[in-house]
Amino acid sequence: MPRRKLPKTPTSIRQGGRELVLMGDVRQAPIEVREDGRVFSPVVALWVRADDGYVVGQLVDKPGHPAQTLVQALLAPIPVPGQPQAAALPSRVVLFNEELAKQAEPILAPLNIEITISPPFEPFEDLFANLFAQLEQSHEAGSMLDLPDDILRPLISAAERLWRAKPWEYTFDYPPFALMPGQGIARPLYACVLGAEEEVFGVALYTSIEDFETTLMIGESATGLLPEAVPLSALEEAAAGVMGAFRGRVFLVSFGPKDEAPPAYREQLAQCGWSRRLRTVPTFAAMGGGQEPGLLSAEEATEVTIAVDSLVTFCQRHRKQIADEELPIRDAVDVSLAERIVRVDVSVPGEDPTAPPATVFRFKVSLTYQKDVWRTIDVRSDQNLEDLHYAIQDAFGWDDDHLYAFFLSGKAWDVSTEYIRPEGREPGQRSARARLDRLGLRPRKRFLYIFDFGDERRHHIRVEKTGLTPDKGEYPRIVEEHGEAPPQYSD
Repeated sequence: MPRRKLPKTPTSIRQGGRELVLMGDVRQAPIEVREDGRVFSPVVALWVRADDGYVVGQLVDKPGHPAQTLVQALLAPIPVPGQPQAAALPSRVVLFNEELAKQAEPILAPLNIEITISPPFEPFEDLFANLFAQLEQSHEAGSMLDLPDDILRPLISAAERLWRAKPWEYTFDYPPFALMPGQGIARPLYACVLGAEEEVFGVALYTSIEDFETTLMIGESATGLLPEAVPLSALEEAAAGVMGAFRGRVFLVSFGPKDEAPPAYREQLAQCGWSRRLRTVPTFAAMGGGQEPGLLSAEEATEVTIAVDSLVTFCQRHRKQIADEELPIRDAVDVSLAERIVRVDVSVPGEDPTAPPATVFRFKVSLTYQKDVWRTIDVRSDQNLEDLHYAIQDAFGWDDDHLYAFFLSGKAWDVSTEYIRPEGREPGQRSARARLDRLGLRPRKRFLYIFDFGDERRHHIRVEKTGLTPDKGEYPRIVEEHGEAPPQYSD
């Protein structure tokens, strides 16, 4: 955001000698964002130097704790040219809200920072107003697609076919689909269907298989590293690092709730053929390849249209084989584009012959309500949580006649880490699609398994060992039993 010089404050605060005085406040942003299934308006904390109005700290955070957000922005300032990265704390801060000052005082007092309360200061108000005007403008127009009508309409049609087909209900995110259009028509693309983890639905399209593998490595290394609230500068630096890792272009077609999209964008989609009856709308993005992240160009939009249409046709034709992982699968499909037929070779490879062989995970499963009863179970790394579920049922003599769920965070009913066997079209991450070698399980990792949501038979699961060499016998297998399991139904 622009740096503005402010006149002296009404309290005539000025910076003299080594004294550093900052002005700060927290305001609710005039936009809505969605995160973890919640829709909320974030809060923005802003700090400026009192003598010249230079913005030295800002932070976007969830609502709820304004004083903490304000102090976080103070302790993680924006780097100021010509000054050390970790600037000295101010001796005094000027706040404009008495209640906020009361909440911040216990946090700032141990840091020897004095708080002064000032009436509203018009230049500071203008700074926030300009910032929020930019946010609103960006939120409203950031998704608008600047594409010719003959390019945009087929793209929107392909996206609607993808949404209605919902291939994420039965596909896996690995291995990727290879989409090879006829020579000279478009670039080959590698498609990863998103939605197995119930986080985002859609498809990511890579121009190289190496970039797809890069995504897997980034995902594994980045999981759980970012705190809930981070400075904008840190987010920008992290995003730049991720984007720099992709040598080629990466395209994303994803879907979100209609009521969260800007009205102008919703109307543009409807005018180009998107059904007004759907409660979901698509978004399109391009990134990597040494270019700034942004929307699709006309040429890229055509490539994405061909890729999405061919992927949907292929998935619908081979749904059962894909769901049962009867790989490899290969077929040629025809898609219509600009009154011509385009043939695309689509394939899903089988097991990679160069991939390391499957290993064995060893789990200790204990009853939380009867800790002296536990079982040790071995499961192959290429098996899934549903296989572990069946093994637990056998190990304790349960009848598998109720719902169940795994919670990888170890916290009951934590939907963000829940894996279940859905009944019908019940939402939730599918345990049958959660391969053990893709869950980041490490020795001593603990998680929770609940069987029978009425009686809530809870089981603690601990990863005892990984990387064990399997033999030619069947897995899963029970390798150790301790204590007699109680009856499933008491008298």
